[in-house]
Parts: sequence; structure tokens; C-alpha cells
Amino acid sequence: LVGYTNAGKSTLFNALTDGGAYADDRVFATLMTRTREWDLGGGHMVMLSDTVGFVRDLPHHLVASFRATLEEATHADLLLVLLDVSDPSAELHYETVMNTLEELFDDVEQLEVKRAEQAKRDGAGDITRYERPELLVLLNKADKDEVDEQDLLYWQSRAVGAIPLCALRGDPEREERPLGQDELIEKVKAISIGEIQELDITVPLSDSKTIHTIENRTEIVDRTYDEKAVTLRTKIGKNQLAKLRSAGARMWVMHTNGEPYFKDDEKRGWVYDPTAVNIDF
Repeated sequence: LVGYTNAGKSTLFNALTDGGAYADDRVFATLMTRTREWDLGGGHMVMLSDTVGFVRDLPHHLVASFRATLEEATHADLLLVLLDVSDPSAELHYETVMNTLEELFDDVEQLEVKRAEQAKRDGAGDITRYERPELLVLLNKADKDEVDEQDLLYWQSRAVGAIPLCALRGDPEREERPLGQDELIEKVKAISIGEIQELDITVPLSDSKTIHTIENRTEIVDRTYDEKAVTLRTKIGKNQLAKLRSAGARMWVMHTNGEPYFKDDEKRGWVYDPTAVNIDF
């Protein structure tokens, strides 16, 4: 979560995570980054961080420490940019945040270039290239009387995909969340999961953990069992699949046309063949 100071970041952070961050109507109410788990539902969890607020014309002696704190945000997968659209200075605040982020991104990219050059000189090979995080603008206090439809249309034209939002915590006795929070959750879930693909994933019956994860966190289209394994035809996110693979899950992944999804599966030593007499799971 990033944004101009006093935009409502800590309020939204608390509403989404029950994180207990200090929320107050004054400048610099948050002085350090806090991170908590955010339950998106359906077994999907992400880490959400509440950051120090951006501010225009920051006193020189504070610039270094604030930039060091904010630089943590440059390595996130997604930046939620919170903007108080009821504030008369919203335009100035938006420009300040975007310009500061651009400076931070440039700094990180320059540092990564130097690291890559040093790694090359040291013969260490290529290092992972830095990718800027995706930005999602949240139009906080969109439910206020002073914010009309024209204001929201303007901001949604400035920031494509921006979500009108109320950052307040909802009533626990009511299922309905405040304005925009359901849409935000679905958007973050989609980004976290990645592009949805329909695939056939074969998992040994002995690996109940992987089967349980796929069954509970993806949309199962069909199941086929044999003596040693289950093949789940599932709609699964690209990022979900990558996490399963990196966690060492033993699975044979196929496109629905029968082509292997991972080209190096044979090199990894396990290609599933249900007709084989001996399969070492």
C-alpha cells in the first residue's frame, strides 16, 4: 500500500488484514512499514504492507530515511496506490506519488544495471532482471458527498482500472463489504494467481498435500483415477502452478491436447505413463 500521507492507507490496511496499524488523521501517522497476511478467500493468501506516506517538499534531513523505507515498495509484485479523491489537493498528491515512484524505480533499475555489470566482470553469469511492479490505483473516500460521478470518471480516465473505494472496516455482522473492497480483493486475487489455464495435472495418490492444494485452490473440471495417480483437469493460475513446481510437488502437467506443459519434465526424471509397469513416484 502506497500513497500520499493521510490518504487512508493504515485504515485500509486494518480493514483488510486486522493488522492493528496505527491509523490517525494526521501527517506521518505511519512511520515504518508493517506487513501482515491478507486472506483473499478460497485459500489464497498474500502479504500486504502498509508504508510511510509520501509527501511533497520533504525536509532535506528526512529525505534519505524516508526513501530507504519507501524503496521496499519497489520490490513488491503489486503496488496499491491509495488516493483520497475527496481532498482538494488530490491532483497534487497523485502527481507527487507517481513522480516519487518513478524516481525510486529509476534508482533501482540503475542499481540493477551496476550489479549486472559487476556480476559479468566476476564471471557470475546473468542476474534476474528487475521488473517494475504493477500499479493499481484506489480512489479512497469515493463515497463522500463531495465526490461526484464526474470526479470518479475523471480519475478513472487518468488511471485506467482505478477502483472507487471506501477504506473503512465493514460491519462484521453484515456480509457486504464497504464500497470497492470486494472488487479490490478479486482484482488482487486475479493478479496473484496469474493467467488462468485449463490443464491436466497428474499427481501420485501418495501426495495428498498436492492433491488437496489443487482441489481446494483451483477449479476442478474433471478427475481420472488409476491405481497410482489421479489426473485432475483443472483451471489453474500460471503463478499458482509455478509455486507448486518450485515447492517440489511431483506432478506431470499436460496441455489438454496432450502436449507437455513443462518442456524439461523428461530431463527432471519423471514422465507419467499410466501403462508403464513400474513407476517410481
